[in-house]
Amino acid sequence: MKVSVIIPAYNCGKYIAQTLNCIYAQTMSRRDIEVIVCLDAPTDNTADVVRAWGAAHADMNLRVLDNKTNRGVSYSRNAALRVASGEFVHFMDSDDLINTDFYSSLYNAAGAAGADVAVASFRYQKKPNKSVIFDMATVVTAPQDKIDMTRVDEHGMMWRYLIRREFWMREKFEFPEDMRFCEDWLLANRMVLASNYIALVPGAMYLYMCRDNSLMVQAHTNPEYSASAARAYQSVVDFMAEHNLRGYRIDMSVADYQLFGKIRLFTVSQRDNKREVRLFGRMLLMRVTCNNKIIRRIRKKKCEKK
Repeated sequence: MKVSVIIPAYNCGKYIAQTLNCIYAQTMSRRDIEVIVCLDAPTDNTADVVRAWGAAHADMNLRVLDNKTNRGVSYSRNAALRVASGEFVHFMDSDDLINTDFYSSLYNAAGAAGADVAVASFRYQKKPNKSVIFDMATVVTAPQDKIDMTRVDEHGMMWRYLIRREFWMREKFEFPEDMRFCEDWLLANRMVLASNYIALVPGAMYLYMCRDNSLMVQAHTNPEYSASAARAYQSVVDFMAEHNLRGYRIDMSVADYQLFGKIRLFTVSQRDNKREVRLFGRMLLMRVTCNNKIIRRIRKKKCEKK
């Protein structure tokens, strides 16, 4: 078995069949892929949808695990890992999408480089400017280059990676079961730093969807999730400091907003963690950021008339 795909599933009955269809349509042979869906005590029709899909696609290696109670993403992933048999593992969310060459591109790149980890490009449906797109196949080994090229300190989502299972088990990685949100942020940084090589793979694309009932949406209103996010952020900051690493720095990013397609109205630019907003070329706002978090310094200047 080449790849084990691990999918925790909780109240995703509307979307999980589409996610499974993306895996079924892969150019990698189906006999080389196993899918492990861990049902996390859903209260909607998720379990019925998964089992019906499995019955209709008998040529797919599908295993279904059942949590007796809702235990969270970390518990579900850890449980699925204990029964996985693939040479590599991929942690996929139950409502996201991948391109048809996703697993073949990642697997071939990791094999060619002898890499413990291969990383895909991803598009963020809700915030396209947060997407990370690789335009060139690259292998990196230096610790700071791993951070800069993957941007893992900012985007620590585990679904970006195809991971050699032997490497994962040897390093004794586990998802923290006491966290319900951002549980993979620190772990992804630890994993990237511990890997022998990181293969960046342009041919693999992950589409990160934002659904109405997703954890990302709930995080804005749920104090428990907000606290988990703050804890995860601080743990990454501490990890970077411990290993003398700096966070990923954006060299230059500019977006122009024009009036009737001719007059430049707003310009938003970001360079080396400084974000500027200008109106008709005049400075309105400058913010200093660190790992995408605003820190204490905001300067405002009045817009002057020409």
